[in-house]
Amino acid sequence: MALAAAKALEALGEMPTACLAEVSGNAIKNAESVTVPGTDVLKEIRTAVVAGVIGGQPELGWGVLSQIAVDEIEEINDFLQDCPIQILPTEGGKLFCIKVVLTSGRHIASCEIADMHIDIILTKRDGEILF
Repeated sequence: MALAAAKALEALGEMPTACLAEVSGNAIKNAESVTVPGTDVLKEIRTAVVAGVIGGQPELGWGVLSQIAVDEIEEINDFLQDCPIQILPTEGGKLFCIKVVLTSGRHIASCEIADMHIDIILTKRDGEILF
């Protein structure tokens, strides 16, 4: 979740005002049962998405959250309170799929990961395919 959110933020180019995560059943099971890396205490899909937005470094791949600073944990908690975050199950037959869509007042961006945890298959901004 965090990697998709960090890549979507990179494409968006500004802080989002709303977040949507479409997640397959296997990804939901994995995310709900572990602490979000880099936070030591925070759990759940919404938190993983927001951690990717606030402190994620997509160029680090698996380590996208490895550099989260202590002060960013408070930002994550504030963002969870202030920004609407919707989680929906994916439609389709992929066993592992995550799509994060971020919107701001001016733009919409998304990143989709499928099959493997760091296999980005699509990144878009305002309908334009970036990757």
